[in-house]
Amino acid sequence: MDTKIATFALAGALAAPQAALAQDAGAVYNLGEIHVTAPGETPDDRGVPVATPTTRAAAKVPFQSATPAPIGGDTISAEKFETFEKATLDKAVELTPGVIAYDMAGSRNEQNIYVHGFDRWQVPILLDGVRIYLPVDNRLDFGRFLTSNLAEVQISKGYASVLDGPGAMGGEINLVTRKPTKAVEGEIGTDFDFSRSGWYTGSRSYARVGTKQDLYYLQAAGAFNNSRGWELPDAYAGNVHQGEGLRGNSAAKDRDINLKAGYTPNATDEYSINYLRQEGQKGAPYNVSPYGYSPYTSMAPKYWTWPYWDVQSLAALTHTQIDPTAYVNTKIFWNRFDNALRQYSDAAQTTQSDGNAGNSSYHDWSLGGSVEAGKDILPWDTLKAALHYRRDTHNEQSFGFTNPKTGKPAGCVANTPCYASPVINEYEDTYSVALENTAHVWDHVDLVQGFSYEWRNTLKAQGFNGSNAPYGMIYYPNSYAAAPNGQVAAIWRYNDTDKVYLSFSDRTRFPTLFERYSTKFGYAIANASLQPERAANVQLGWEGYVAQRLKVEADVYGSDVQDMIGTVQNIPLPNGKTTTQSQNIGHGHILGADLKADWAATDDLALGGHASLIHRWVNYSKGATGQLTGVPGVAAFFYAQWRPLANVTLTPDVQIAGQRWSSNAAGNGYVQTGAYALVNFKAEWQAYEGLTFTAGARNLTDRLYVLSDGYPEPGRTFYLGARYTF
Repeated sequence: MDTKIATFALAGALAAPQAALAQDAGAVYNLGEIHVTAPGETPDDRGVPVATPTTRAAAKVPFQSATPAPIGGDTISAEKFETFEKATLDKAVELTPGVIAYDMAGSRNEQNIYVHGFDRWQVPILLDGVRIYLPVDNRLDFGRFLTSNLAEVQISKGYASVLDGPGAMGGEINLVTRKPTKAVEGEIGTDFDFSRSGWYTGSRSYARVGTKQDLYYLQAAGAFNNSRGWELPDAYAGNVHQGEGLRGNSAAKDRDINLKAGYTPNATDEYSINYLRQEGQKGAPYNVSPYGYSPYTSMAPKYWTWPYWDVQSLAALTHTQIDPTAYVNTKIFWNRFDNALRQYSDAAQTTQSDGNAGNSSYHDWSLGGSVEAGKDILPWDTLKAALHYRRDTHNEQSFGFTNPKTGKPAGCVANTPCYASPVINEYEDTYSVALENTAHVWDHVDLVQGFSYEWRNTLKAQGFNGSNAPYGMIYYPNSYAAAPNGQVAAIWRYNDTDKVYLSFSDRTRFPTLFERYSTKFGYAIANASLQPERAANVQLGWEGYVAQRLKVEADVYGSDVQDMIGTVQNIPLPNGKTTTQSQNIGHGHILGADLKADWAATDDLALGGHASLIHRWVNYSKGATGQLTGVPGVAAFFYAQWRPLANVTLTPDVQIAGQRWSSNAAGNGYVQTGAYALVNFKAEWQAYEGLTFTAGARNLTDRLYVLSDGYPEPGRTFYLGARYTF
């Protein structure tokens, strides 16, 4: 069956030339972009007689975004993640060097993202410039975010403008949606997935329709992802915890809708309302390692599932041009997060009858906004200021299946909650005041200086002891934290296409409520005195054309993290057992380098890729030990794109990663997971103008590999798809 399907996928080589996939600049919702440093003023604009810079006409190279990238960062266009079939955010971000997705499979089945070694707690995610934040733990699952309605993904690496808001200690990721540019436009598409054995494993569908008129625009978009699960590689030998074939509890469903309405009274001003609703369901595959079960670990097996994982966002964004030298931008938003977790006593997920079972639900919301103003105070000097405010509210309730006085099942009825905790409420306010000055100090040299002051008020913090009888509420003291932040960057554009940049950023990140107060269902102890962590990031980079059709980008970077926050394992308890705790583990260090190249070798052949190196280590404080997990020391991505016929394009690619540290299956130490190289292939055929068919394969060699100990990744998969645009 494998051979037949592979032959069909290759012989059905169907695709469209890249010109048909490209997104023009008008398709980008510019109000939703984060801050980048635009090219400096020309000599005539500044009124200063200076020498004319060297000019090099550069041909279009593959996958270049129509909008500028953040300083030292990257902008991934929709063209790129469509070409390489990256349907979810965690897969799309790996199309730039220095960014790694990590399948934190474990009991939570979450996809994390690391940017230059910093994870989701240190790298905020924004949707159209508005932060998406889960009030209690910010444990965003990047695998739940679909890319079908995105025009681009902006990634700041290390240096993120203080104007964008608080918390960006290691960078930030901004998802920019599309907006219409024509009187009537739209697209509709679908994809079908098949396992290596030919089983149908799911589908993805999406649609978008919009209109752009003289004074307004309207758009509606939606997407649906229905995954029945995925099949393990042929090399996997089944055991009592997971047999061969389809991975147990790997099914997931995601759907989203995005509505947008904008008013454009003139050529400069824009006022827009945006609504996003995203709904998800997912299971959590079980650990296949025997060391994840008794007698090798005292941790109970986690038979968990999420019946819903939903996010809503309502935002109003505006841009008003006061005069040619001054503007005001505003953002007002409301976000809601609803989540339910079901914990079972058995692997079949039919019984809830002991201390390992439980139901819990989160109903959280955030409300806030920002005001930003900018003015050219001199012909060569621009000053900007921003104020941010966000209120985060967490509401949680849990239901248990043991006696709240004894902690035993006696006296309780299976599958009927034996107690309900009080509703836990937590409130927190976060503020930021920021200034940024951009001076065109010399011939085609920009100097950017930024400063912000951020503070956080924890107004209410509660917990519930549901692990040790007698159960009861926990009341934590209110707290306050504040920190200044500073940054500076210099950019030298020595011709029309090439530049050198040097940046320094010193930013703070406040720990989440989860890190300070969560007991992780009895597997951790709280740490109310946990301190903020601070990172000093420096980056030196260059990008330019070494030939008319060859663009290269390179950078080196380093980070120094004070009071780094991490999880300390094997903390002894009075009863002789051990537990974990979030602590300021010591002084962290990161060194790395990125290289990226895209080459239009001929009109019909493009080659490119990227590679990154990174080394992370910690000088641990007394009593703290551990490993920094999730990031391989070496990672690379290479592709070729060949158009043998005018309407057929073939795109193979290879994704490579070295070893990385992972918490071991027993939960009491660390292990290095193996390196891998994945071969992928896609073919496209443009049957008619606007109509495209696709076919391809992921993990073509059916490689067996592991990112998180005890959780093997998917084997070979195939897909077929079609898309129509108008």
